[in-house]
Amino acid sequence: MKTKVLLGFLIALVITSSSLWLKRVDVMLAIVKFKAAREVPVGPNRQIDWQQGPSVAVATETPAPPNIIVILADD
Repeated sequence: MKTKVLLGFLIALVITSSSLWLKRVDVMLAIVKFKAAREVPVGPNRQIDWQQGPSVAVATETPAPPNIIVILADD
């Protein structure tokens, strides 16, 4: 009887650990998400009164230069 219980426990342990190993990325992301939600609480939503822009866009004779952003990353 004791060996059947031990064998059942070992089989359950092998199945659980192998499924956790196969889903290890999902498990780690879930742990990080859970810890971040507990450590950094999100405040309530609040209304912000933004400043109104001009009713008509300002036109200039020369066209505006293009918006080009260069991102350089190095290890």
